[in-house]
Amino acid sequence: MLTIFFVTGAMGYTTFPRLAVLVLMFTISSIPSGIAGIANNILNINTFDYTEWKPGERAEATTFVMGGMLNKAMSNIGPLLTGFLMARAGFQEGEGIVQIPRTKDALFMYYILFPAIAGLLGTIPYFFYKLHGPMFDQVQAELAERRKAVQTQSEEDLV
Repeated sequence: MLTIFFVTGAMGYTTFPRLAVLVLMFTISSIPSGIAGIANNILNINTFDYTEWKPGERAEATTFVMGGMLNKAMSNIGPLLTGFLMARAGFQEGEGIVQIPRTKDALFMYYILFPAIAGLLGTIPYFFYKLHGPMFDQVQAELAERRKAVQTQSEEDLV
């Protein structure tokens, strides 16, 4: 996204060919976030299977409720924190006001540097993810056996 900002800012994007380049670049830049969305869903599903395998109970509801609650909390705290940080940086609102260099540096850190660092730190848990390879195959095989046994028992109880 930062590259797109600088490229389109240098080119200007008022004419159609330049606007088409802008749209194309934003489309290409959205691919990683789409992949991340898919990967997170797969990781959630694998985690649900793991929790069914370990203690014997699935925890989708708890996971989704906690995730929703955290999402709502962050949606409300985010703007509050943003306003606080902008005030601390000395941001001045109004037409024709030029921000001082300290404010510009602080805003760069808040909106570019800190999110980039947080994104990199957010990848660390993926390196410790153990539900792949032989362990994941074992979990899937044992769960298939358990589910088949439960289904067979349920069918016998109905007869």
